[in-house]
Amino acid sequence: MAYVRELIWEDVRKTEFPHLPSRQRCIWLIPSREGVSFWLNRLGLDGQEFQIARVRLQGRLHVGSDEHLLSDSEPMALTIKRARQYWLGINDSEATQEILFEGRLKIQEFIDATEFA
Repeated sequence: MAYVRELIWEDVRKTEFPHLPSRQRCIWLIPSREGVSFWLNRLGLDGQEFQIARVRLQGRLHVGSDEHLLSDSEPMALTIKRARQYWLGINDSEATQEILFEGRLKIQEFIDATEFA
């Protein structure tokens, strides 16, 4: 189901928001410390090794939100509506924000991951 959703979302992006980076070719980033904590929990990374880096970006980016990604089974019209909301950058929570980025980045520093444990 997630694969089909991603195909629909990419189609909406190509036809209505072609200036935005593709979810299929991007680097996925988190814009805030609150978001890092949210995503570590959401992805179930407890007890696993990971690194967190602060980066400087040069390229195209889009700030979307996980709140539009949550449903696995829904009518096609709702999936398209959620895709448009995602690509319009509509979101209610800073914690659920994600950045899709295409371009060049430079790591400025690594942040101690224990701050988020």
